[in-house]
Amino acid sequence: MQNPGYIALSRQVVLERQLAVVANNIANIDTNGFKRQGLLFGEHLSELQDGSQASYVTDLGTVRDISHGKLNFTGRSLDLAIEGEGYFTIETPGGDRYTRNGQFELNGEGDIVTRDGFALLDGDGERINVPVNTTDIVIDVNGKVTVDGQERGELVLLEFDNPQGLIHTANGLYRSDVPGEESEEGVIRQGAVETSNVNPVNELVYMLGVQRDYQASNRMVKGEHDRQTRAIREIGQVDQA
Repeated sequence: MQNPGYIALSRQVVLERQLAVVANNIANIDTNGFKRQGLLFGEHLSELQDGSQASYVTDLGTVRDISHGKLNFTGRSLDLAIEGEGYFTIETPGGDRYTRNGQFELNGEGDIVTRDGFALLDGDGERINVPVNTTDIVIDVNGKVTVDGQERGELVLLEFDNPQGLIHTANGLYRSDVPGEESEEGVIRQGAVETSNVNPVNELVYMLGVQRDYQASNRMVKGEHDRQTRAIREIGQVDQA
């Protein structure tokens, strides 16, 4: 395969990766707190034998759209949405994780946990426990948790200087190699959750564009293959003559 074919093939590899990212966005349209991802492209220049350069496409990684999703008001006392900057701190077997998905529930021990059973932590790194037969849970905008009139802890939202540096692990959780700081602007809205910021119409249009680009690259690869095949056949006919 000559240079045009390699260039088209590099484009196809990136488009496959891009299609996977778009598909993941679409799959998480209904995932609370999910942030849309996009692919960051780059150009790789390779010097040819004749001194000229060939330009190849490469993907440098994914970039996260950190714009906020809309608030969906549910009325559930353990549904918590963040307005502004900040993340909840979650305890997991692998260490503390961070999320904007504020859809919580109570486990059998009375701890406030995520849907996957990981405990929500307060500002002191402690679990928030709710006594059995609790009838009233109030969490104010500053994170103070009051259960049946008694304070049970205070949530602290953390923010990071470089949100793009957060590493996605699973189930809407992120980890950070750099400690976060208390958010100065973020507030908590009880009885609501932040929805995904993925626009389904935009993603479907984007997916169609990626598919068209892939087909165009495929035609280029096939055209280069056919050109080489014809050249080999014609050279063979000349040799036989």
